[in-house]
Amino acid sequence: MIRRNRGGSVADTEFVTQQEAVVAHLFWVTGTIEVVSVAVAGRSVSGRMLPPDPDRRAAIFEPAPGQALPERALRKGKVVLVKYASLQDEYQFKTQLMEVTPARWLMAIPRDIRRTDRRMTRRNNVAGNRRYTIQLHKPDGTLRTLLVNDLSPAGIGIVFDPQLDRFSEGQVMKGELSIPGQDPLSVRLEVLNVRTNDTVSTERIVGARFVGLGFVGCEAIATGLNRNAGG
Repeated sequence: MIRRNRGGSVADTEFVTQQEAVVAHLFWVTGTIEVVSVAVAGRSVSGRMLPPDPDRRAAIFEPAPGQALPERALRKGKVVLVKYASLQDEYQFKTQLMEVTPARWLMAIPRDIRRTDRRMTRRNNVAGNRRYTIQLHKPDGTLRTLLVNDLSPAGIGIVFDPQLDRFSEGQVMKGELSIPGQDPLSVRLEVLNVRTNDTVSTERIVGARFVGLGFVGCEAIATGLNRNAGG
């Protein structure tokens, strides 16, 4: 849901409620955000997020050592507020505790996450690494291998030549995504937009979101990006 002010423009705060987008964002947090705070019973506990647990359908928080809270404040079902920030934006979500141990807290995956940026999960720019590719299954049955411009567990930007390829908003495609050091990952994409490539004027970039990627797919992309960061 997007809130708009009276003038019709998009408000500073937006929400994402699609579970796929939320799960993708949580994997992004795991590899990007170093410090997360959880407010509970009037106190704030700092730590970091671990990859979500697909079997428990849970977000996982690892509190930093040396912090003490009364056990009654950490009972199952207790509502907590999770906050964190990147260099550009701030995020927060409310959820409930599922299970608490000294080493980790299991929390229900939130229904929505509030943030101040336009994109829930910022994409990694991988345009300089030609080993990031995607082989698309075109409508005519042919296969087309293209370079990846940017990537996150939520979506992808793909470089193409408008003289050779055409993409339309809402188009759904299948493909095999290649990330250095990993086996190809089968994905489904929905085209969101087509934009110019600021680096090469004769090229375009098609932006798409992943459809049905799930926990395993999100984790594979997040792990691959983290492994190859700076490489």
